[in-house]
Amino acid sequence: MAYEPARYYFAAIVPYLFQDSSVNAARASTLIFEILSLFIGTLTVAQAVRFQTKIAYSLFLLVVTLILKLWLYQWFKVYDSGCGILLIGALTFLLSNPTESRFFWTGVILGVVGCFGRNHLLYGIIGSVLALVWVGFEQSNLQRKR
Repeated sequence: MAYEPARYYFAAIVPYLFQDSSVNAARASTLIFEILSLFIGTLTVAQAVRFQTKIAYSLFLLVVTLILKLWLYQWFKVYDSGCGILLIGALTFLLSNPTESRFFWTGVILGVVGCFGRNHLLYGIIGSVLALVWVGFEQSNLQRKR
């Protein structure tokens, strides 16, 4: 595998579905991945913060989304930045309530991210191992308190 093929497969989805072989159709695929990354990144932050008023909460999430959009501004690096956001979202999802199904889905996301980049797979494995250690310590602390 000379290069991670998922980038090319994902970039080919929209042109194939709409029977459009232009460069704009390939960029639309990148835009879809960017929107998915923005959604997951904002959702991850939204789970972590609480505000007194809905207006302050909405403004904060708007600022977070704009910051993530600036991070994803370079369209040719959207896959790299987006994979990092997906990994953080998956591990946050796992750590918020570690169950067997969440471990499974975190592993699926880790595998998909690995198809987009081997370096992201390495970061995801390191993060997952640290998350496993964290969950193990939390479980042992709960058992000691009983």
